[in-house]
Amino acid sequence: LDASPLLFSAPQCVGYMGERGPLPALACLPTAEVVTQQVVRVVRALRARSVFVATDNDAMLDQLNRALEPLQAVAVQREPSDPHVDLAILGLANHFVGNCVSSFTAFVKRHRDVHGLPSSFWAFQPLAGDGGMSASERIHQEL
Repeated sequence: LDASPLLFSAPQCVGYMGERGPLPALACLPTAEVVTQQVVRVVRALRARSVFVATDNDAMLDQLNRALEPLQAVAVQREPSDPHVDLAILGLANHFVGNCVSSFTAFVKRHRDVHGLPSSFWAFQPLAGDGGMSASERIHQEL
């Protein structure tokens, strides 16, 4: 990551000049613990009852459902997965958590930014402020 801080779609997190902070390794490959803690935190904050999981890797449904049980929430995944349907669901969800370097995440994030919907990234907290840019200015800058 040090050699390639703009790996794939990482600028959606760190900015093109690194103005939002460095890209931590956990943002690229979050551990099961990081994912579970962050999902629980978002579910608790939103009082959500369901979590839709879209991944091309381990969905961790058993682990997530164990962690979500006390909150009376459930994690689900669409089987078989259809990336187009996944994009539609993720684009309309109450909140979206994605992977900083994922181009799939970038599609979802841009859609959500245009529509003013909240998103966050695994294990990444941007530095305070975005240089005063509005969401539309950030989107324009990406284009």
